[in-house]
This record gives sequence, structure tokens and C-alpha cells, in this order.
Amino acid sequence: MTFLLIPTEYDEWLAKSVNDLTPAGNPKALPRENVVEWILHGWAQLDPELIRRSFKSCALTIPNNGTQDNNIHCFKADRPHHAGIEKLHSLTDIVTAPRADPFAEISVAVNLDDQAEMEFDPAKVIIDDSGSDAEDIDIEH
Repeated sequence: MTFLLIPTEYDEWLAKSVNDLTPAGNPKALPRENVVEWILHGWAQLDPELIRRSFKSCALTIPNNGTQDNNIHCFKADRPHHAGIEKLHSLTDIVTAPRADPFAEISVAVNLDDQAEMEFDPAKVIIDDSGSDAEDIDIEH
């Protein structure tokens, strides 16, 4: 409705301002206030449920767990990209699959009680306690 309403209001404005010309004889520019007013009026005419459905059909407001993928317009059965839903599901499976923690076997301890080392070189208090004897690791800046 918004797109149909604006040309009508524009035509009415144009008919009223047909004699409003610049000193060079060109029609004066359309005031921005009019355009903003027409757009706001057009949006007010739209059903909020239509806007919600539009956002869902573009996949902007649906959960990413696949439960509402049937709302995505381009993936509906009668659309040319219907097969894309299978690709979406395979990618979703990849993204949501459990992964191993790459840092699971790394153990780092920080000696916060060693105030002298903290004041001298805060990076030096990181120690490697994964071996039998803990030793200081000096980290270059």
C-alpha cells in the first residue's frame, strides 16, 4: 500500500505546485518533509502482521535451529531455489555440530601472589605446570 500511496500523493503535490518554478524556470524540488510525511503515512497503513511475516519470509527473525525454515520465501516448494533448503540444513548441521576444544590439553597457571615478579614483569608469572617441574616462561613483548 505504501508504494501505491506515494505516487498518488506525489501527483497531488505536483498538480498544486505546477507553477512553482525556480528563477531558471525549472520546477522546484520536492520538499523532503513531504516525502517523509508520505512514507510515514504509508507505513502507518501497513498491517503489523504483514511486516512480521515479511521479516520471517526473509529469514531475519526466525530461529536458526531449522524449526521455521519453511517460512523462508525463496525455499518454498514452488520457488526456483527450493533445493537451497537442503544446503542450508547441511550448513546448519556443520555449524551446530559439537567440536573438540582446541585448548583442552593446555594448562596455564598464573602466580598472582608473587608481587615482586608482577611489578617487574607481569608476563613472566605465567608458568607451565604441564610437566613434572614447573618453570617460569618468559614471554617476549
